[in-house]
Amino acid sequence: MGQSKFWTREENLCVYYYLDRFPEKSNKEMAQIIKEYEQSSTIARRSESAIYQHVAQLRDRQADLNVPDPVHNSNRRFNHY
Repeated sequence: MGQSKFWTREENLCVYYYLDRFPEKSNKEMAQIIKEYEQSSTIARRSESAIYQHVAQLRDRQADLNVPDPVHNSNRRFNHY
């Protein structure tokens, strides 16, 4: 039985967590870290290659998902929406 081509919300959040935590790491390094440290997650059942490809895909989308935090944003005009 093959792996699902669909990634769960948990798996995506896991990848985003590591992307936020280690932005300087390459996609390959990120896949290795996730594979090593997420043994209790469903993402651990995926191959390192699949994680690598998904990390690269989500890294490209990450900037579109980041929303400025009004509490910590120094641009006060942002807070008047």
